[in-house]
Amino acid sequence: MRKEILLYGLIMAGVLIVLKLLEASFLFKKISIEYYLTIIAITFLILGLWFGNSRSKQKQSRILDPDEIAAKLEQLGMSKREYEVICKLAEGLSNKEIAEQLYLSENTIKTHLANIFAKLNAKRRTEALRILKEEGILN
Repeated sequence: MRKEILLYGLIMAGVLIVLKLLEASFLFKKISIEYYLTIIAITFLILGLWFGNSRSKQKQSRILDPDEIAAKLEQLGMSKREYEVICKLAEGLSNKEIAEQLYLSENTIKTHLANIFAKLNAKRRTEALRILKEEGILN
């Protein structure tokens, strides 16, 4: 992520330098307004396409197959039911909503979440979700 931010910052600095040179050329009447605006539009079009393409490649590369997820869950000591609970949690559901969708009691969901937090050494829901995203188990 830092590498991407640094690269994007360097590109933006380069674009800024080019735009300042174009601005100076425009002020000294070396180029017309149409060319000036066209160059600016093309520059930002190229930057937008490049940045959007790099972001979509990142999202595609994060998709894991079920075997990898199962191996990582086993490594963390999590059961498939705990994984189902954490997936519902990642969707933003409350304990009650998770219980209704998985046909469990709310106390069972609380127990599963307590076990998940203990296995991940997390204190809050958001921390558990962050850890699982870093492990590549959740998107």
